Amino acid sequence: MYDRLLLCKQGGIIDISHMAEQDNSVHICIGLGGTGVDCLKNLKAKVYNRIRPDNPNSSVPRYSHIKFLAVDSDMDSIKYDEKSRYADFCKLDFEKEVFHLGQGVKFLKVDFDSDPTYREWFEYRKIKACMVGPGANAIRQVGRFFLISQAGAFCDLVRNMIFESIQGLSKPAIFIHVFTGLGGGTGSGSFLDVCYLIREVIKRNEFSRCYLCGYFFLPDVNIVNGLHVEIERVVRANGYASLQELDYCMNFERNGDKWSQYYNGVGLVESKRMPVDIGYLLSASNTNGNIYNDGYYFVMNTVAEHIISLIVNNTTHCFEGDIGKHFAFNGCCEKEYGANYDYCSLGVSTSGIPTNECLTYLASAIFEKMAVAVKDIVPTKNDCDEFINKNALSYDRIFAQLTYGADLTAFPLNDVRWRDALANDDLTVTYFTNMANRSYGKIDENYTALSREIKKYYDDTEALQDVARSLITKIFVALKDIACDNKYGPFYAARLLRSNTGVDLLAIVDGYLKEAQGKLVQENAQEDKLYPEWKKAQDEFFASNTGSFNGERRFKKYANATRQLNMHRAKAAAISRMVDLMRLLHDQLIKLSTGYMDVLVNTVNHLIDTFDENKRYLDSGVIKHVSYEMPIATLNDVMPDLKSTIAEMDVGQNITRVMRSLTSKEGVDAWIDNNENDISVFIIRYFTDLFPDYSQKTLADYFRMKYRINEPEALSNVIEHDYLYNMIHSSNPALWSAHQYYVFDAWGRDLFFMPYNAYEVEHATRNMMSCFVFRCGYDERVVFIRHKYCIPLFAYEGIYRYERDSLNGNIVGQHIYEGKQYFDGSKLIQGRNWKHLPSPIPFRLMCEDFSSPELMHLAEEAKDLYSEAEANGVIHEYDSYDFGIFTISDAFMCSFRNAFEDGKKKENKDDKLQAKEQLEQLSKNIEYNSPIPIPNDCSLSEVERKREVRIEHFVKSPCLQKIVRAELEKLKEINEAIHYLD
Repeated sequence: MYDRLLLCKQGGIIDISHMAEQDNSVHICIGLGGTGVDCLKNLKAKVYNRIRPDNPNSSVPRYSHIKFLAVDSDMDSIKYDEKSRYADFCKLDFEKEVFHLGQGVKFLKVDFDSDPTYREWFEYRKIKACMVGPGANAIRQVGRFFLISQAGAFCDLVRNMIFESIQGLSKPAIFIHVFTGLGGGTGSGSFLDVCYLIREVIKRNEFSRCYLCGYFFLPDVNIVNGLHVEIERVVRANGYASLQELDYCMNFERNGDKWSQYYNGVGLVESKRMPVDIGYLLSASNTNGNIYNDGYYFVMNTVAEHIISLIVNNTTHCFEGDIGKHFAFNGCCEKEYGANYDYCSLGVSTSGIPTNECLTYLASAIFEKMAVAVKDIVPTKNDCDEFINKNALSYDRIFAQLTYGADLTAFPLNDVRWRDALANDDLTVTYFTNMANRSYGKIDENYTALSREIKKYYDDTEALQDVARSLITKIFVALKDIACDNKYGPFYAARLLRSNTGVDLLAIVDGYLKEAQGKLVQENAQEDKLYPEWKKAQDEFFASNTGSFNGERRFKKYANATRQLNMHRAKAAAISRMVDLMRLLHDQLIKLSTGYMDVLVNTVNHLIDTFDENKRYLDSGVIKHVSYEMPIATLNDVMPDLKSTIAEMDVGQNITRVMRSLTSKEGVDAWIDNNENDISVFIIRYFTDLFPDYSQKTLADYFRMKYRINEPEALSNVIEHDYLYNMIHSSNPALWSAHQYYVFDAWGRDLFFMPYNAYEVEHATRNMMSCFVFRCGYDERVVFIRHKYCIPLFAYEGIYRYERDSLNGNIVGQHIYEGKQYFDGSKLIQGRNWKHLPSPIPFRLMCEDFSSPELMHLAEEAKDLYSEAEANGVIHEYDSYDFGIFTISDAFMCSFRNAFEDGKKKENKDDKLQAKEQLEQLSKNIEYNSPIPIPNDCSLSEVERKREVRIEHFVKSPCLQKIVRAELEKLKEINEAIHYLD
């Protein structure tokens, strides 16, 4: 079967004219780990189904400006199983689109304790025993290890993909989309490194208009698939750890920290930027907590619809502007808590028309009728005989064609006097030899014409002109006509040529060969009789006693013997050439059978099987639309029209038309090499042209059919109040929302994409004041996408459900930094420990029911530290609005300490008092560095609420806490120094 034509494999009769044109933009799509790769597979299939390729006329679609890269450590998860939902044409290319992590790195000879790439974080001693089998075994540090060990190669690959994809475009926007699950090992362990490595590639190569977009599939996306209780526990724990680290990194510009990691082959990568420019939180439940039907693929499709909308012509500028507006509106959105409001969510609703299903259904009907009509017809002996007689292919007719003009029986005696013949033997022997030679030449000339090969397997008068008398050409043309005859068809024609029964042309030609060989034996036997007779007649004629009384008689005998011998030899030569011709024709028939008829029959057979499978698929009703899809019309809606079209079909005419098309030059070129892509594209074009009433039916046509309204204004009104209203209200963001945060309060932007030529739909959007309407390259659908921006991570219910269990699990390698000790030279250093990063939940929302006691304790300590810093003036207001941490300058501390050391040396009481007064004076005029800001972004006006928000930001900033502790220590040092001199 041809997967590309199977509906169940994302194929079918997909009309390329309905595909959307690409915008002037570049899209690099990277899937990390099992979940990320699943998203990538789904996206690629949709791109190949919906986006017009670079060359619409090519049978193999190419997208120079859209790249796909699967990054995973478990190749089994990347491979497509036998029940895959994707055809080969839209599958990932394992040679170009797969980056295999961990290939050989488990046996990498590296000193993990000294190599700067690994020494601070990789707990290889504790997790080495777990590094068995494929993949990262759900251990985040193992997934990270796999990626980092190949960081240089990964960066080179991403750089090359970007360079390749921007060729031919003028200053395009470059979107890099990173998809990852957060609950496994590979994706969740490597996604932060991947993002910062990509940022480094962008920076070093000075790519402009480059946007890094992250799509984070939250733990419940995997959990809805149904997991073993222990695996679910790990997914929850890993998911929380990933979100905890993501939220911390997204807050670098506020919390005083930065990304800093050394990579072999890349060097030190440092950044205070967020991992992504825009990050989407994606859940398998809606805002009400209701799990979507087939939630796993629902959210994959949601992401795909969003990215497709960016690729489609006339939409890039919209999203590029939205990224800028996201940051602008971040400062204006409602912020009642100290948190990072930099996340987004997506809600999608689409409406399409069933063009593909309709055309595929009609094609299935034709091939079904063809199978019934012609598949099982077997030629009889009478049929073979009729074919031979009709095409002048009997043994005698072929031999007559071979000997045409050779005059094998017309060797006339020469009018020569016997005395002249006696004097010159050439008048006899040469005369008849020349006659025989002329016959030989004519036979060879005929043989050449009759034996010529077929140059091209299609019916082109010009191409066949020089082989018009070729036997194999005559047979080919006749068989092709039979193949196209709806009474017989290709299966009959193939069996007529060669079959398992022995009743076929090949058997007949083999019979001719045997007959010719028998006649040749008989004719050759005449040589033994005729040559002695000729020799005897010659000797008698040239004997010394030949004279007037016997010369005439002897000459006639000699001349006749010479004639008979040459006639025999000419006939033997003709029969010998007949043997050669039959042998060659046998081989030509085999070649025609295997090189053309068998391929044609196999092609038709595969098409019959393919569309039989499509028929079963359509009849079974298993086509299920994703829950965000609201088809304008289903196949059932148009079934009466389809059945009417099928009933009106002339079965015979359609069979003939299909076969004439398949045996045309374009058809033969498509299938002669068994190239599935060429065959599929040819069939798609054929049926698209055959049924223009369906292939050219527009969105508006289906709306007219649905509502039975033809008047444009009335149709627009019903589309607006019925259809568009329902679309909008079914596009809830795919985020499992916590009761502590109402997602619909977040700033949003609703986008509506529609075809260029859908006047009634465009008119229906006139009152959609809050929605931005774009006329773009969509031909078969309208798409509504709801973007929700400026969402905090604590809006996700899973954070509350997973925190306590995650931190109580004590899973080794769960965080990418776990406080590993290492030596830098001889110095023992305590590495970063992200186990105790702040909770994404704001301090005021933490409670004993779901929060980690340890994180609550750390938050309490940070809150008390803030109050202490406030009381001591380390934190206070500046510039009438901003608050910050005031750090004492090193120069001041140096001068203060010098003054203190001088004071300690004073022995005289008055001198000590003077030194103390000097220290007191210095303490009143402390020199500060520029203040380190603490976010003061509460949207509420109450002073105390603003302070609470600042405290929550401070709680989420361990680096700022470290700075404050150091400043309090300085103040303590100053006070203790002053009191020391009392």
